[in-house]
Amino acid sequence: MAINPIALLAAGASLGAAAGQATTAANVQRDLASKYNDENLVFPNDLIRSDPEEIIPYMTFRFGVYEKRSIYARTRLEQSGGGSIRLPIPKNIQDNFSVSYTQENLGGVSGSIVEGIASGNIGRGLANAGTAAGLELARTTAGASLQNLGIAAQVAASQGRAVLNATEAVLGVTPNAFQTVLFKNPNFKKHQFNWTLAPRSKDESLTLKKITNVFQYHMLPGLSQNATLFFSYPSVVNIFINPSNKFFYEFKTCVVENFSVNYAPSSTPSFFRGTYAPGAISISMTLQEIEMWTKRDFLNS
Repeated sequence: MAINPIALLAAGASLGAAAGQATTAANVQRDLASKYNDENLVFPNDLIRSDPEEIIPYMTFRFGVYEKRSIYARTRLEQSGGGSIRLPIPKNIQDNFSVSYTQENLGGVSGSIVEGIASGNIGRGLANAGTAAGLELARTTAGASLQNLGIAAQVAASQGRAVLNATEAVLGVTPNAFQTVLFKNPNFKKHQFNWTLAPRSKDESLTLKKITNVFQYHMLPGLSQNATLFFSYPSVVNIFINPSNKFFYEFKTCVVENFSVNYAPSSTPSFFRGTYAPGAISISMTLQEIEMWTKRDFLNS
């Protein structure tokens, strides 16, 4: 097949332009992110106390631009300013780990060999594998005759399977499928948080509106300025429990997977006179960590 150098140059130019647009999109997102990260948003206004005797735990969210230098590198959080969101500890704060396993049938031949190796009796394992292979061959031959030998063979095959099944029933045995559970991988942790927040003033209503805007902004992707070929990644977020998480648990870098706001959490809408801001809202969000946990994470804990 002949290679057209002009076509290759054109394709390279297109890819270069697309990459440039993706870079532009990331830069635009970084610039816009500064608008949302320069401010420290705290709800309620008196959440953070200066008196050590009055300090109560609260949760801090810091957003940044997703950057990963290589597939093996840890996610790097670039903070576009010193901004943050601070909220009371949510209604539920539950740490969940999960890993994935699958159930597999090794089969008589493979299972016998593996069992022999594991027990150190390889000879017996091979002998059992031979017996299993013979049984498998008998079953396969009976099944294959269905397609190859016509109606007469079909009857014979059916009788052959019936004999095998009857033999198993009389002896009270059935072939061992050698089921085993195989470990696959750890799953990325997810966090579900819920708040019901009631502002007490116009300032707190404005702060609450800013907070919902910031979360919604950071969970969504961006677009390049001149084309829609690429999405830029949504922001990532680091979560902290202040003033100390010693008796809680740690979070790895997350993305916001779901964010919902209910403006009538008591089933009956209520509004402030004059501003018409909602009297209370409930916020529910799901965050997913983008780094896996392993034993190594607990070695120095």
